[in-house]
Amino acid sequence: MLNKLPFEIGDKVRTYFVKNEEHIIRTVTKVTKVDAQFGWWDSFYLICTDGGESCSSCGKTSGTPIQNIDASLFNIVKEEKC
Repeated sequence: MLNKLPFEIGDKVRTYFVKNEEHIIRTVTKVTKVDAQFGWWDSFYLICTDGGESCSSCGKTSGTPIQNIDASLFNIVKEEKC
């Protein structure tokens, strides 16, 4: 059973889930725990993010908001660089 949230609201994350948007740093807007019975997998977390911001240094654009995607597809961003 999972007890600790993988991310907090406001955390900065990246994902490779959306093709061509790997560079975008998004902000977590919602974290939801899902309790289910899938054999050995009894709970998981879904997160929502904003679309990120365009980068002033490299000129890359922002992306689309992400809704209710498995949190395991995201990585925390420690440095906010492209």
